[in-house]
Amino acid sequence: MTYFISLGPGNEDMLTQEAIDIIKKSDTIIVPGTRTRAIIESLRPTGKIMDMFVPMANDRTLANDIYDNIYHFISKNSNQEIAVAVEGDCSIYASIHYVMDRLTSNGHKVKQIAGIPSFIAAAAMAGISLVSQQDSLTILPGTLESEKQLTDTTIVMKLSKCADFVKRLIEEHLDDNMYSFHYFENVSTPQAIYNCNTNQILTMAFPYFSLMIIKRNYNEDIMLNKND
Repeated sequence: MTYFISLGPGNEDMLTQEAIDIIKKSDTIIVPGTRTRAIIESLRPTGKIMDMFVPMANDRTLANDIYDNIYHFISKNSNQEIAVAVEGDCSIYASIHYVMDRLTSNGHKVKQIAGIPSFIAAAAMAGISLVSQQDSLTILPGTLESEKQLTDTTIVMKLSKCADFVKRLIEEHLDDNMYSFHYFENVSTPQAIYNCNTNQILTMAFPYFSLMIIKRNYNEDIMLNKND
């Protein structure tokens, strides 16, 4: 059996008990992420930890080569219990699904283990409610390019891909309070940053592990019409 283990945003305290149990019992734990080895080591697994670093780049050629290597390793060791560690949740913009789907289509037994997505941990960190009542929630993978894409709450992952547009959007709404902007880096890690000061956000660079929660603000009249 091969398990795809969702590690959450990068803190071992946020792993589910199921994920911990599987990591500890697996014969091999494949670590394709940039920050995941320390999390795995902290659990003191009995199996072998195997690094197969997947580069975070727009050109996916090298990444696909690594995914092919992971697939072939699992295929040759199908008698083992293998855990593949995945940052975040393996159902949300996780390219490792290429391996999972390929294994499934070729008759291998796989199981996906859920984790805490980074934007859920981010909302908890900021103490904000993502959605309530009839609010809509949109998740964009760095593809925000029009204000028309914004809903009641919009989560922008892979924020660095649309940094210029996001900063223009903030500048356009600095004085009208139409939106609140919540910026996060490295959620749940010792390097975590949360900032909702728009003037400060405008001066920041957006690294790969950053995201933003954009919430539409409503005055009482708008809220009454919205809930009718």
